[in-house]
Amino acid sequence: MSSLRSSVLLAGGIDPSGGAGLSVDGAAVRALGLHPAPVCALVTLQDGTRYVDARPVSARLVFGALQMVAERLAVKALKTGALGSAANVRAVVRFARQHRHIALVVDPVVRSTTAGALFDASAVALLQRTLFPLATLVTPNLDEAELLTGLPCRTPDQMHRAAQALLAYGPRAVLLKGGHLDGPQLVDVLALDDGTVRRFTASRLDVPEVRGTGCALASLCAGHIALGASIEDAVQAAAGVLRDAMSRASRVGDGPRVLSF
Repeated sequence: MSSLRSSVLLAGGIDPSGGAGLSVDGAAVRALGLHPAPVCALVTLQDGTRYVDARPVSARLVFGALQMVAERLAVKALKTGALGSAANVRAVVRFARQHRHIALVVDPVVRSTTAGALFDASAVALLQRTLFPLATLVTPNLDEAELLTGLPCRTPDQMHRAAQALLAYGPRAVLLKGGHLDGPQLVDVLALDDGTVRRFTASRLDVPEVRGTGCALASLCAGHIALGASIEDAVQAAAGVLRDAMSRASRVGDGPRVLSF
């Protein structure tokens, strides 16, 4: 009998345009040879340029789906994105506490790139207080890090301080994604709970705007961790795969380009 193909659970939101959220998460995980298992926590009404509305899925359904998948598939990691409600945060926390052998990557998506609010303040606070301590890796972008810490995140040194502040909530590591920094260099800051801090730098690609990069980077990190990589190696490998996907990004409509893995 052949061995089971490893799976990555993906709990997050549906973007009907396919440019972000679970569609991108699944493509990223599949590009690594892993099986993506998507669990929809939030349904959004948006395209590449406009946000109209969003509705969370029942927490009972979210928890039930996570449990059913974990019972049947060889799940090595869970990546969370837009969870949509405090109830869904609690559902994921309950699941994560019962499955501590599954690596947890938390992408604290609180707003869509089309400027829609996907979380209220109480849910954000709950996310920090209850889900972050269970996380292998937390992956906020600059805006999310500023919201979560109240600190500015517009230079690499500021990113370092914000990452340290987020580590205080208890995750094993924080990757602060610097794709929205001004300037020709991309800078991501990784801080680990053993005191290690690394800056990953790369020249900015000369490509038009590409959507879904934050979702993809977090999912690629989860995938590489599922394959057995250390957190540092997973982040470095994920950045390389994402860069290749960005260089091949394609137009599918009037909005930003979408990643091509």
